[in-house]
Amino acid sequence: MTKNVKAEGLPVRIRVTREEEEFILGNHFDIAMPIFIRVLQKDGIYIECYPQVEEAVRAHVALYGERILSNQSLRALHEALAPYLLAWHYAPEKNSMRRYDIYRSTGESDPHPRPTGVRALTEEDEEKNRTTQDIAYALQNGALAFGYEENGEILSIAATHLYDEEWPHDVEVMVETVPRARGRGLALACLRALKEELRLLGHGLEYRASTRNAPSGSVARRAGLVHCGQCYYYVLRAK
Repeated sequence: MTKNVKAEGLPVRIRVTREEEEFILGNHFDIAMPIFIRVLQKDGIYIECYPQVEEAVRAHVALYGERILSNQSLRALHEALAPYLLAWHYAPEKNSMRRYDIYRSTGESDPHPRPTGVRALTEEDEEKNRTTQDIAYALQNGALAFGYEENGEILSIAATHLYDEEWPHDVEVMVETVPRARGRGLALACLRALKEELRLLGHGLEYRASTRNAPSGSVARRAGLVHCGQCYYYVLRAK
């Protein structure tokens, strides 16, 4: 269920994730995420939340509007959600406040030649994969992935996540390089290859870099992506 409201002139879409709440809380999952916020400079504010906190979230949007991702706003939001979290037997986990800068592709072709070793990955590459990502599972579920292979090992990858088409954003991607191969520009090369493949398929790209991770933001900018907003979500762990 999605509802539209306004916050100081900025459009706000609030999506109530009833099925997710029932699934997570009903099955006593160790991790829960009761609210997810995206603030985009051109598109407005997008919020996903559990139905039990919808009233509190709407009141919070009305109060803070475009300042919803300010530190003051987030502290107040946590206080408003605290009674629900205690009732669900959840508490904030370490680093529960996850804030990311959002970058997007411009639609222009990438002028950089693809380096030797960077190629599209297949399910069979999982045997060579040295990252923490499950390449075979991702590809089986519709993802695209490019990786860098060296001496029979996949040391770096860039892959897509696919989201509900109701939300107006581009295909989200992630990158990872094994620690021993970092600092060589491998994630950048894989990201550029994936970006170009998505462009040829008619898709844009969205990349999220933790506000605490300067190297990740640097990769995005060097890949030709443009900063367009921020997102935030609140991670809870069962007591």
